[in-house]
Amino acid sequence: MFLGPWPFSRLLSWFAISSRLSGHHGLASCKFLQCVCLLAIRWVQAVPYKIGVIGPWTCDPFFSKALPKVAAHLAIERISRDVSFDRRYSFEYVILNEDCQTSKALSSFISHQQMASGFIGPANPGYCEAASLLGNSWDKGIFSWACVNHELDNKHSYPTFSRTLPSPIRVLITVMKYFQWAHAGVISSDEDIWLHTANRVSSALQSHGLPVGVVLTTGQDSQSIQKALQHIRQADQIRIIILCMHSALIGGETQTHFLELAHELKMTDGTYVFVPYDVLLYSLPYKHTPYQVLRNNQKLREAYDAVLTITVESHEKTFYEAYAEATASGEIPEKLDSHQASLVRHSRNMQFYGFNQLIRTDSNGNGISEYVILDTNGKEWELRSTYTVDMETELLRFRGTPIHFPGGRPTRADAKCWFAEGKICQGGIDPALAMMVCLALLIALLSINGFAYFISDLPTLLASFRVKCFHDVENNFLSCDVSGDVSYE
Repeated sequence: MFLGPWPFSRLLSWFAISSRLSGHHGLASCKFLQCVCLLAIRWVQAVPYKIGVIGPWTCDPFFSKALPKVAAHLAIERISRDVSFDRRYSFEYVILNEDCQTSKALSSFISHQQMASGFIGPANPGYCEAASLLGNSWDKGIFSWACVNHELDNKHSYPTFSRTLPSPIRVLITVMKYFQWAHAGVISSDEDIWLHTANRVSSALQSHGLPVGVVLTTGQDSQSIQKALQHIRQADQIRIIILCMHSALIGGETQTHFLELAHELKMTDGTYVFVPYDVLLYSLPYKHTPYQVLRNNQKLREAYDAVLTITVESHEKTFYEAYAEATASGEIPEKLDSHQASLVRHSRNMQFYGFNQLIRTDSNGNGISEYVILDTNGKEWELRSTYTVDMETELLRFRGTPIHFPGGRPTRADAKCWFAEGKICQGGIDPALAMMVCLALLIALLSINGFAYFISDLPTLLASFRVKCFHDVENNFLSCDVSGDVSYE
């Protein structure tokens, strides 16, 4: 079973990219110093820089399939072989387990202080802020692909924290703005990591002024799923439902059951758009990649017509092609299944190809990688690309294949004011527009009443006037005199 390429090996290259040499650029180069300042990394000559890779590798079966040790080894090997890399510096890695219970995960993170010079993780958004504060106190970089907490965007409060991909919330809001879907619902499975993810996603959306109608948790049993679906139906004006759980395409049973029951309740008819959250964190293969779970499950396949999959775009080579090349070259043991992670190099103002993706960063080191919106038509079991999400401009580009919405038309849009900065929007109604409409109606009513009053008194008005005309034949001139009493009792 395929598990999407978890991006922690992207993060490993974060530590190395700044020390790449190009021509006259040495360790004192501007880019290197910028990254040192940003990450608060202190290099010591001839001492290996040990990177701690943190995640729930033992308690979560999906994360364990990501093979963190293999991914970390591949990243370190490729960095070390790079001829532009300064040989005076070397990297090592250590795999650190994160407990699936948030409180215990934070406790174990504290115990890792002396085990690494910098950390890739955490994977649980529930303690990202605490971990980032500890990293700042320890003067050690924290790199995370999963921390959705919008508070971490404050570089002054969290100077040693960095994202390696665009914030998933930025990507979601870019798509929501394009289609004008403001009212959201957030649903999570009952695992602790997804509970905290859902809460942070909801908080981040609300921080941008978007209404979140429900934040619900469901198990795999039909009763809890049906209860959650009923709450969604009862909520007001929900357009988009964000699913914080393992994707059905990689074997997530909770999402599979959720979509199947939603289909049975006729909730996949286009009224709602379902968006899996986890695939925002990695690159889900789609080119020439049929998904057997859609082929073998007709109900899920039909329900997936209401799902939009937003994932990191891959370029030139698919993940499987890049994986096959790495296996053929001996970088990855042939006996392993395809569970590798993508290699990404990260710095400021850079653009280059990683494992199978084009990596781009802005002047602040923020990822501006492209995403792609994938869709199905309810009949096929392959995903088709429909739009590119350009995170540099935060705009969508049509790719030639329209989205197949159930019922033939897009999910109902909300008012534009929800996405306009500096505007107050309540209930989907723009207050300024509402005031203009009321004023126009008032003027129209006054005009109609005045005109009706004038028409009703027109005969009396005309009767009160006397017109006397005199025709001067000699001069061919007509002269008229109007007189009358126009007063009314």
